[in-house]
Amino acid sequence: MGRHTIDLFMWGYQAHFRASLQIRAEWTFGKLDPGFEVEVFLLGLLRGEDKTLHPVCLEPEECGFSPSDFLSVRADVASYLALDGERNLISTTEAGDDAIRGRRNFRAVRAAVLKALQGGFERRDRSYFFSGFAPVDQYDVGVVLSLKHKDGLEGYRLPKSHADDRFRVPLSIVEAVAEEFLQGCLESLHVPQPTLVTDWRGHREEEILRQAANRLMELPNFAAGSFEGLYGLFSACNFISSLTYEGGESVGSMIVAPAEHPNVRSTLQLVNPVRLQKYRATRKLLEIATRGDSIISDGAHVTGFGKMVGNYDQARSDLFLIRFSGHHQWELLHGDHLMMRVRQELPRLAVPPINRADFFSRFKVLIPDLSRVKVGSLFDLALSACSQRSGTILVITPSAKDEARRLAAQGTMIVPTVASSSMLDSVTSIDGAVLLDVDGVCHAIGVILDGLAVENGDSGRGARYNSTLRYIAAMREKGIACIGIVVSEDGTAEIMPRLPRQISRDLVVQKESEMDQMLGTSFDLEKGFGLIKWLDENRFYLSEIACDKANRFCVKHNEELWKDRGMQIHRVEFKRDPEMSDAFFAETP
Repeated sequence: MGRHTIDLFMWGYQAHFRASLQIRAEWTFGKLDPGFEVEVFLLGLLRGEDKTLHPVCLEPEECGFSPSDFLSVRADVASYLALDGERNLISTTEAGDDAIRGRRNFRAVRAAVLKALQGGFERRDRSYFFSGFAPVDQYDVGVVLSLKHKDGLEGYRLPKSHADDRFRVPLSIVEAVAEEFLQGCLESLHVPQPTLVTDWRGHREEEILRQAANRLMELPNFAAGSFEGLYGLFSACNFISSLTYEGGESVGSMIVAPAEHPNVRSTLQLVNPVRLQKYRATRKLLEIATRGDSIISDGAHVTGFGKMVGNYDQARSDLFLIRFSGHHQWELLHGDHLMMRVRQELPRLAVPPINRADFFSRFKVLIPDLSRVKVGSLFDLALSACSQRSGTILVITPSAKDEARRLAAQGTMIVPTVASSSMLDSVTSIDGAVLLDVDGVCHAIGVILDGLAVENGDSGRGARYNSTLRYIAAMREKGIACIGIVVSEDGTAEIMPRLPRQISRDLVVQKESEMDQMLGTSFDLEKGFGLIKWLDENRFYLSEIACDKANRFCVKHNEELWKDRGMQIHRVEFKRDPEMSDAFFAETP
């Protein structure tokens, strides 16, 4: 292996450390939701005035930002400290003063770095999180985490917390996981000899997710004013959801709110409140909550039963519902917003099992003449199928009638019937696929799908996934449009075939314009890195003319890179994708 020269040098293992964080972040957020695109880079600010060292270092150097973007961070930190609300706060103890200084400094550092990140070149479509700094040799080094969901989903964020700033309670599950991950990054560097650190030394991803969910469940406790139950609500919900009552799974709901909440009507009050940690007693009371009422709790005790009433002002952020939906399954809601789902003690991003925009875009590409009204009706049916707890397959094709006849020996043909939610709830309880035409008419149930062997099969996925993949490949081979929805037992779903997402045509035109501008003027290497990264990630959408321009731009970038740093980067040539069509451009609002 050839020697690797680091220009923006902080310590010898910075590239190894960054790579290990990238892998850990991808694993962690992939478990939260597979749709996350994750990037991690290191930011180093020089301590002192050594003119022989770079004032700002980045790892990797091609991270979409330039060192100059962060030159004002130190000055911005000083400004934020001068304006901090606790600047005049004094403790009666030295330890208290240290805690106040630590909080003030963390807030100021995070605000200053996020200000620089949010002003970065073409990176405003991502969410940024920052760890704070740890000393490594002559630099203060921090970790920047950036997230983007392929479907533009971020999860619900509570308007506010009732906790004091000292507690730094996260307002969303994404924020909670990000903070737990970044805490692990800092802990990896807080060692006697940080210059010897080569990799991540924090918790495994499952523990990060559990701890993040535990932190998020502090929100209901603080809102209800119950400090006795603080830090125990997550564990209580997990244990209660694991218990059965006379053979039945845990199903029901629990309201967590302060006493005398205007949007909670009590129907029955306990003389002696039951501690949530008395799990079996709480589970027994939950059985009553399956009859219509919910358990009422202050986050530490069950105080009675009741209902949510009236129009709740969600800005209050003090009324939560915990909904138990099965064995080891429960959800946290605020108002009508689902904050997280928990399965087997692990949180998942609370998003619909299928994305409406993604569903519509598949039909625009594969069955473009179908009206939006009909696509909307099919979406409602697909969403209904996602509630089938044992999993199922929904196949939608204009040739459903013919396919039902062809597959009659391995399924059950029915008299063509317009599908409804109640009907799907019944027919999806058996194995096999349900065949629908584009009018929502069902032609067969319990169908065992056939198809071609495909290279992109996944042995790690189940039979439903791979059989649907093969069937759709065979249908495409015949030139027949076909869309499949594969629903797993955990309630997640996947739309097939996989297609590139729709993007704005104007965005592609803008990138072409930027290439023209940079090719015709003095070349900015750092902006060039960012532009090439975008082009590489979105090469599917480039026309033949744009591909030619992108290839010339890469050649020019390598020429300037050689002059400036004595290096070149080999890149895959841009070629027009024959599958690309105008259907992949999103409609302009």
